[in-house]
Amino acid sequence: MRVSLLLFLRIGLKLKLVLLKLMVAVLMLLLLRLLVMSKLLILLRMLVLLLRLLTLLMLMLLRKLVVKLSVLLVSLLRMVKVHLLLNMSILRVVLRSVLKLLLLVVLILNLLLLLMVTYLLKVLIPFYLIDKIEMVLLIATFFPPVIVALLNRGIFGDDTKAYSPKTCPDTEGGLGGWRPYTPQYCPGATGEVDNSFWHAFDILLVIKISLVAAVLWTKAYWEGEKAMDNWPAPDDNQRNCQILKVEADTASSPNTLTYSIDPNWTDSHAEGVCGFKKSVAYYAHFISPSLMVLVGMGLPLPNLTIETTVSRFVFIMELTFIVLDICKINSAGEIITTRSEVEGEA
Repeated sequence: MRVSLLLFLRIGLKLKLVLLKLMVAVLMLLLLRLLVMSKLLILLRMLVLLLRLLTLLMLMLLRKLVVKLSVLLVSLLRMVKVHLLLNMSILRVVLRSVLKLLLLVVLILNLLLLLMVTYLLKVLIPFYLIDKIEMVLLIATFFPPVIVALLNRGIFGDDTKAYSPKTCPDTEGGLGGWRPYTPQYCPGATGEVDNSFWHAFDILLVIKISLVAAVLWTKAYWEGEKAMDNWPAPDDNQRNCQILKVEADTASSPNTLTYSIDPNWTDSHAEGVCGFKKSVAYYAHFISPSLMVLVGMGLPLPNLTIETTVSRFVFIMELTFIVLDICKINSAGEIITTRSEVEGEA
């Protein structure tokens, strides 16, 4: 248990050092942006980041102090001799209680550190870069899998089925579904079916689908945001989608028509946007845009924090991978053979 605790502390310390380096890099980036753009908003953002970083450092120091105190208590417990157990039983109970309390404090500090990290992740990648990264990922996750799959399969014929994760040569029904992400061998044959590529293909597929969903969701939210602004329009011409307001002037003559147009009519309220409130995109505004932050459209984020965004995205990704794994494991007729079994049959 002590080895596990020390290993956990070492891993935590390394992660904290990496986090500190990232925070320093973010500070340098914000400082560079401040020198280039000279905006007060960036200065305020830097001050907020410094305060959060100082809070994070204080939590790390407090956690380190509590861990050292816990180790000291463990040492004191081990120093108690056997012949003093009767006299020191109360002390041992007290020390154990204090140790449990300190471990609880360490757990709480870890949760606080996790919250601080999620707050600081918001500025690790500026939003103006996320849309560029998103486009690169969309291209990178679409073309390489298709190209590699075509090259790996060769011509689309029966003689190249050995490269498919669902079939094997000279085997009726193939391997029976998706295979595990390890090299497998067809029963009664020596042809190897390496599924490591399909592991990467699944990962890229999940990323691609997530990014496409984020793009569509963001576009719908953007349109819904436009529909909510100043709706319904204060002008009757805009509200009724009429450029000209035609009225009958019955006072002068029953056959005379007059028309007028309010001065606040603009091209942005053209006929194309009339009735947009009834469209599907308008109602997308009422959906929590948790994936919207991934594409960096610069939209307002009502009641949305970086914690919920990251947690929802991670949950969706993990759930997708779990579903994929379950589908692979529960495939009908799955046959797992190893190299030793194949060699034994040969």
